[in-house]
Parts: sequence; structure tokens; C-alpha cells
Amino acid sequence: MPDSQSKCNFLRRRPAGKVVSFSRQRKFHDELYAADRYQIYRCLKLGLNQQEIAHQLKRHPSTISREIKRNTGLRGYRAKQGHIRIISTIA
Repeated sequence: MPDSQSKCNFLRRRPAGKVVSFSRQRKFHDELYAADRYQIYRCLKLGLNQQEIAHQLKRHPSTISREIKRNTGLRGYRAKQGHIRIISTIA
């Protein structure tokens, strides 16, 4: 399974030779960001289970489970739908 895990982690890679400043701090309630949601989508398409996705994102498995449950409909998990729902809640 290392092959699918390396494909799943594509959003966290940085281009070779470039220094990327990434100072995003996690809040206490451990919110998910749009990139995290798209990575969950990609990992699900690759056939990874929730435990493996949680390990990839360094999140608690229940966080992943709740996210998938909230944003899964008849057409499967929808990352964009989840992100839009969160943005409309904040605004």
C-alpha cells in the first residue's frame, strides 16, 4: 500500500529547490482546510480506509469519520460541498 499512500499525499509535497513558508497553526478544535478535504477525497478514490487517511493527514480518525459522514451523499464524498458548507456557516 505504500504506492497509494504516496499518491494520496500529493498536496503536502513541495517543489524541489523551493522554500515554502507554511505557518498555518491548528486551532484547538482541529478544523479541516480545503486542501485536507480534497486530500480525503483523493484518498477515498484510491481505496484507503479512514484510519489510513487519518494517519496521512495526522488527524484523529473520528475527525475524518465525521467529515466523511457529513459530506457524503448519493454521489459519494464531496470535498467542495463540505468546504462551501463551512464557509457559509462562518459568513
